[in-house]
Amino acid sequence: VLVRIRPGPASSDWTLHAWYWHGTRVPDSLFGVEGRRIAAANSGEVVLALVEELEARSADPELTSIAFIVPNAIACEAIHAWRLPAHIANDPPIGATYVVTVRPLVRLERAPLVRRRFKKAWDDFKQRTAGMLALLDENTAAPPGSVPALLLDASAALNHDIGATLEKRGARCVVLREAPNATAIDSLNAIVDTTTPMIVWWQAGDAAAGIDDKMRTLLQSVSL
Repeated sequence: VLVRIRPGPASSDWTLHAWYWHGTRVPDSLFGVEGRRIAAANSGEVVLALVEELEARSADPELTSIAFIVPNAIACEAIHAWRLPAHIANDPPIGATYVVTVRPLVRLERAPLVRRRFKKAWDDFKQRTAGMLALLDENTAAPPGSVPALLLDASAALNHDIGATLEKRGARCVVLREAPNATAIDSLNAIVDTTTPMIVWWQAGDAAAGIDDKMRTLLQSVSL
């Protein structure tokens, strides 16, 4: 399921579209051409709309993944933790039932030339999924055969030549030391503007002491 959320005509609204692929190359549009209007930041209504449509189609959660494609300000949220409104049902968060991924809407809206660059970087990333991430500081080298992931603070992410730096280092992932949010989003915007296929941060909020060690253990423990 591909779910696209855009700001609606009114600043207080989101417009929700979704497409469902099941055994066919022609997706089923869940909310029609016009989409569904939902009050901004009402994540419970988003989940309710999706779950109603998926359960009506008897979608198997074991075989169903949901990819959200959203503006960066929404991507900062813990989308995998969105859940049904409490007065509807006490279900676990949506990410506990379905595999949830989040993609940046701004990349989809770039010029075709730039979109092709994003796709090339993503295709290269997918070819290396048997490899392990190696989390690097700005001055450390990647072990042979690893997939470089660069740890960046906000000031480094905002460097005007960050795209060239990431290309030079061969970085396929950026780990932001400070979690972006709707009021401090510049670092995320800057990295999304590069071709980096994967951007990671500690969703719980501001980095605590030793957060780098926690991230290293988590991200370097399994293959991509």
